[in-house]
Amino acid sequence: MTREFTRLTQRFGGVLAVAAVVAFVGGTVSIAANDRDGKDSKKEDKRKDDDYKDRYKKKVWRKIWMCHLEKNGKAHLLEISEESLAAHRGHGDGEPGENVARRRHHRWTRDCREAPEPPAPPAPPPPPPPPPDATLACPCWNGMKQSALAGLLAPDSTPATPQCVVNSFTVSLSQDEGINTLVYASSFGQCVQRVGGVDVGSNMLLTGDEAALCLSEAAAIVPLVKWCPQ
Repeated sequence: MTREFTRLTQRFGGVLAVAAVVAFVGGTVSIAANDRDGKDSKKEDKRKDDDYKDRYKKKVWRKIWMCHLEKNGKAHLLEISEESLAAHRGHGDGEPGENVARRRHHRWTRDCREAPEPPAPPAPPPPPPPPPDATLACPCWNGMKQSALAGLLAPDSTPATPQCVVNSFTVSLSQDEGINTLVYASSFGQCVQRVGGVDVGSNMLLTGDEAALCLSEAAAIVPLVKWCPQ
């Protein structure tokens, strides 16, 4: 048993020695690498700290012109740093153009005088009243008012078969596709007012001016007719 152990030791001893050396060297390298990383991290932290301190020392505060109040109540123009802005505002200083803290409706001028604010602009005039219900002049409307002509079409209703044609040449409005009611005007010299299936106003020979007038008056009632999309 002793001879066999000795023989195995002699045979594998070199291998074990090499493995031990490799393990030792590897551990040393790992420790050295970790130590180097730690030193690099400390150097980086120190560099950042130095950089911050350098930037802080060189920091340039923005300069601001303020109207600075003295103990005697007078003010003069003073250049201050942004760092001290809050302290100056705390005892009533202000920038030219701003409101004076101690006096209502006054502003600091460019030379730090306290000037009254300009008066507020006058209120805009009220909108003009709506025009009166116009009397229509187209021959087919028979002297009706605008509201009366629109009323023939039941403008607030919801008809099942409405007719609503509005363009630059023709206006044709009807609750039932022209069967019982119709307000029609065309630039081609035609106008019709139909009530209860009867044409109570009709002219197919309008002059150019009359046709334009009838078309304009018919178009003017379209916004009053809710069932006619605009």
